[in-house]
Amino acid sequence: MPELEAIDNVKERLRIPYNRLHRILQQVAESQPAATADVLEFLYRTIDQGEAIADSSEASIQEIKRSWNLP
Repeated sequence: MPELEAIDNVKERLRIPYNRLHRILQQVAESQPAATADVLEFLYRTIDQGEAIADSSEASIQEIKRSWNLP
């Protein structure tokens, strides 16, 4: 089913920024009391990318729900 493949693709797209965010947060925790500017910039970029991927993923999921007549 193409819809299930699309959901699997959404899952994979969301996994990448989640894993990256997890690694960055570990770096921030290890560099306490203050993280470097580079690490913080990478954190901000990762959050922005994750939000963009989440927004596009939500659109994909809504399209699948409509095609399956789900609420």
